Amino acid sequence: MHEIWRALQWWDDWQLRILVLGSLGLQWFLLLAAPMRKFSIPRIFRTCIWLAIISSDALAIYALATLFNRHSRASGNCGNQQQQHSSSILEVLWAPVLLIHLGGQKEMAVSVMEDNELWIRHTVTLVSQVSVALYTFCISWHSSSDWKLLVAAVLLFVIGVASLSEKPFALNRATINRKAALSFQRQGTKESRKKRVALSETDKVWMLLSDMSLLAAANDLVARGRALSVEDVLPPLIITEKALPRWLGYAFDFIYGNIYAPATVVVTPLYLLYHLLVVPILHMAALLLFAVSDKNPYKRADVKITYIILCLTAALDVLQVFVRQLLSRLMYMTTVPALCQTVASYNLIDTALWEANNGWIFKFASRMRSCFCMPQHYGNVGALVMADLVDARGRDLASYRVFDAAGFISNNWILSKELQEHCGVQVRNSLCNVAFDRSVLLWHIATDLCRRCSIGNADFVDDGGEQGAPADEEGVEDSMLRLRRECVVAISDYMAHLLHVSPEMLMTGSRHHLISEAVEEVKYFFFKKKKKKNTLSQQDIEHFLAMEHKPVVNEEDDDNRVFHTEEASKLAKELMAMPDGTRWRLMYRVWLGMLFYSASMCRGNLHAKSLAEGGEFLSFIWLMLGLKGAKFLADKLQMAP
Repeated sequence: MHEIWRALQWWDDWQLRILVLGSLGLQWFLLLAAPMRKFSIPRIFRTCIWLAIISSDALAIYALATLFNRHSRASGNCGNQQQQHSSSILEVLWAPVLLIHLGGQKEMAVSVMEDNELWIRHTVTLVSQVSVALYTFCISWHSSSDWKLLVAAVLLFVIGVASLSEKPFALNRATINRKAALSFQRQGTKESRKKRVALSETDKVWMLLSDMSLLAAANDLVARGRALSVEDVLPPLIITEKALPRWLGYAFDFIYGNIYAPATVVVTPLYLLYHLLVVPILHMAALLLFAVSDKNPYKRADVKITYIILCLTAALDVLQVFVRQLLSRLMYMTTVPALCQTVASYNLIDTALWEANNGWIFKFASRMRSCFCMPQHYGNVGALVMADLVDARGRDLASYRVFDAAGFISNNWILSKELQEHCGVQVRNSLCNVAFDRSVLLWHIATDLCRRCSIGNADFVDDGGEQGAPADEEGVEDSMLRLRRECVVAISDYMAHLLHVSPEMLMTGSRHHLISEAVEEVKYFFFKKKKKKNTLSQQDIEHFLAMEHKPVVNEEDDDNRVFHTEEASKLAKELMAMPDGTRWRLMYRVWLGMLFYSASMCRGNLHAKSLAEGGEFLSFIWLMLGLKGAKFLADKLQMAP
């Protein structure tokens, strides 16, 4: 009992010190972790950063409340007032430091996009916490205290109140709709009327994120006489692979950053003067005043902790811009992919096999793997996709489903007339007469079956050329075939990943349960006899492709359990009947059409939300198509067909 009482006394004595040091530690962790948010880091690290952002404000507020309670009790205890004054007066100096911590990191205003809409809540927090800190300071400070500490506290309060006031201001300006409206309104200012203007790439990015129609905006500028034609407002762009990550990084800074992001506020000379000159001077003056003050009446632990808090908070507030820039440069020198530069994957058949063999162990292992591992860099997939996207201006990306009929040439910009002639009944039905989410599922299973058959038949072999010798035409064609096959498999697994993890990004109204149904069908088909198998043999695949449709007799008929896989097997058989080159060229163009169509139909706010999680490859495609001038959902809704 005595030990418990001693532990409680120790905690009562050190509670506030631990809370303040913990708040300082979280701020430094966020400073060092800030550049990592703009890269594709493992999910567990990103979760830790998210928890630190959430906990930083809560810990600082709890520390202020603890400080308020301690000194409220001390002010009511008149008998021990002098003793409390000598032992805890330095704690009052920590109140403005906690306000500085509440101001947060200049690159970490929010953890999720919706926080920008809560700037009113942060304003209320500002008023309440400043009031608590000032009240605690007033009731705890005594006229007999050292005047140097009083001046130091006033200087720190100036920094804390100013830092905390900047946060709701930045959040209010960081809403996407506000920025998009300002971007377009800027085209109508007096300065811009003197010359004909076009929407800049920055304006286009903000407008796309807010689901605004670029075509509608361009027509408005033409009607106002600001441009001669839509082509003047939306000129053709030559987009490089390095430009897109830069624009995605700007979008991330604007949404999830703070006032130091140039896109968020207008950085005036007065603003720079305050942050680069006034703030360092105030911090140095407060630290110097504390150093020369009389510290004999105070506890040595409080004196040491105050030195640590003042020095590290000053370094945090003054050097954070330089530290962040240095860390960002170091991160770019590494091989860690930036935003949206990874392609996640999900293979339905492999998942079914592992679940059937391992059960809950596989589910737990897959979750741990998703937490600690990163998706693969998009590599050849991104380069090949960009190379094939020659012209998307004014394109209706849904045309990949349109085929020639009665000899008329269709507007299908993905499938050439030659490839359309190779499309049989199953290919056409799977694209034209099936919902988009189910079409993705069928093509994913069919693509995986074709891949497994190709590996078993050894379709893809080296050309046998000597090392260093120039490749002949056949070798180049084989290399392109292997590259196209690699991209087909990558896009197929990625689209299945979207259907499994983010169906709302794949297409509005996509049904997540299609994946789980298909997994159960595969497990049922291959494990009827309860035999474990880690891989599928060629005999298994041939048996799967030989699946025949039988009419449903009743609800308990086993054929009900192979609804999706039966259609996929028919599609795979039709694809396998094609020549190798034609088959993979057709599948590549179909998956390209699905990828582009899904990107064009996904809402901008979903892409903005995904940036907080490292971004999706679909956002990379979406931004590329938008800047190229393709027709998006907003264009179809706003403008006449």
